[in-house]
Amino acid sequence: MRYIFTFLEIIAIALIISGCEKSDKNNPQTLENAERQLDQIGSSDQKATISDAQIVVYGRPSCSRCVNIMKELDRNNIAYNFYNTDENKQRNHEMLCYVKKFRLEKNGSVGLPVVVINTDQKEYAYSNPAFYEIHNLLKNQ
Repeated sequence: MRYIFTFLEIIAIALIISGCEKSDKNNPQTLENAERQLDQIGSSDQKATISDAQIVVYGRPSCSRCVNIMKELDRNNIAYNFYNTDENKQRNHEMLCYVKKFRLEKNGSVGLPVVVINTDQKEYAYSNPAFYEIHNLLKNQ
């Protein structure tokens, strides 16, 4: 059993909990962006992605499921943008539009995170997905 987090995991979690994501439309904050800002990832060490799909994670920095999905995306070198739906009403409305479009609401509620994936051929959306769903979609596109 692992008792000690790596330094980068601790920094990333601290940044998420402290609400490091900004509501700047042109520069959404992600764990990877935060790490780069702290000089933990140099420009020569940029991660390659397994897909050209655009991925957006809508959620809250205090949501453990949101944090976990972002950690898995980072661990697997999958680029994404995170939008805090509590701080940005426009992003919250955007997320709710996807919820309606893809009928993600169950029993009057929506599980966070809401993950939207845009590929060249199609758009997908998930409410509180398991990471393997995202990974399998990206591998098979």
